[in-house]
Amino acid sequence: MKPASLSLFLFLFLAAPLLAAPRKVTVVKNAHGWQLLVDGRPFFVKGVGCNRAQGEKGEDYLGMARDMGANAVRTWGDAPRSYLDTAEEDGLMVDLGIWLNPIRGGTPESYTDAGHREGLKNLILAYVREMKDHPALLSWNIGNEVFAFTDDENEKKAFGKFLEEVIKAVHKEDPNHPVVYASPYTRDLPYLQEWVPDVDIVGVNVYGAFSPVASWLSREHFDKPLLATEFGPLGGWDLSKDKNDVPYDPADQFKANDYLSLWRQIEAVKGRSIGGFAFVLGDQRNQDSLTWCNINFGELKRQAYWTLYQSYTGKKPKFAVPKITQFEVENSTGIPSGSRINVKVTVSAPAGAELQYSYFITGMASDPLIVEPPKYYPVELEEISPGVAQLKVPDDPNIYRVYASVADSHGSVAIADRSIRVLPR
Repeated sequence: MKPASLSLFLFLFLAAPLLAAPRKVTVVKNAHGWQLLVDGRPFFVKGVGCNRAQGEKGEDYLGMARDMGANAVRTWGDAPRSYLDTAEEDGLMVDLGIWLNPIRGGTPESYTDAGHREGLKNLILAYVREMKDHPALLSWNIGNEVFAFTDDENEKKAFGKFLEEVIKAVHKEDPNHPVVYASPYTRDLPYLQEWVPDVDIVGVNVYGAFSPVASWLSREHFDKPLLATEFGPLGGWDLSKDKNDVPYDPADQFKANDYLSLWRQIEAVKGRSIGGFAFVLGDQRNQDSLTWCNINFGELKRQAYWTLYQSYTGKKPKFAVPKITQFEVENSTGIPSGSRINVKVTVSAPAGAELQYSYFITGMASDPLIVEPPKYYPVELEEISPGVAQLKVPDDPNIYRVYASVADSHGSVAIADRSIRVLPR
């Protein structure tokens, strides 16, 4: 072996353990307030929720997060070690989710059951031991909206005590990474304050306003750093309903403004806030509508993606994104099953833009907590002109959503949807 090659070999041999070493992540309070530190350096989370590294058709979701300017991603549970490997390659840190079930009607387990608690704790600690040394790991996110979706107060108390016990055990197993719990707005915070004092970071899922949460923490003397574990557009629970008693899904451009407003609020309360994760990047999820919260549509990027890109990088997108300014669906409240309806999409796009129109129909979601796989219905389509088409509705009477998407040649897309009520013939 030549001396130069030997030197290179020794360098790689010595450097490899250093590259693989876990990062030391802490939350500290100084004269400027709370800060998140990674290996002693301030780290403000510019993140996006992304539960899978790749999509069903090979979409590179973590690459899309990187290109958006994100420095971190959040998962909700079951991410394998290979997910962290890919995140590390893309320069992303991971708020690693550990899912815990709320106790609702029909839920077989209970946090009052010592056997269930012990078994779950062992599973959690085994996962922590498997992942704790990975250099992409930022934090543990243990539990998401569990108090809020648990029905019984005794179960909530039992869960709170269990969560505190688990966090103490995780701290002992892994002193290098803080623990986050995610609350829907402020709903879980009183329980967290009473029963879970050892939580390191208060996470909140916000779809309206962020600043009042910081005010709540100050008012209630709950002195913890604050992380927007989810932030996104107003949800169906906040908006008026259409004639089919279905939440009206706002246009992409209005949703993009919601992301921008929330990000500005997150940045405005530095000293309490340590950043946030936009919701959501990845496979389509049937909550309210199939595309309500996604900032992407497969590998295509929606207006919210580019709004976050500009917020995170300070750069303007190279190309304007198409906007659907109106989506009209004929006779949406009473359509005979198996019949045909006319739809019309009005689009604002740069002159000369190459646009591709498509249409699809899905069923409605039934559970606000569980992400249901989308159910698509066959679309028999006759395109009359660009943006004008005739669609055949499903044969089964029910309420559905009809979607129109308009993609350009630069990888961007606008999507709109309307509900339809299909009646028996």
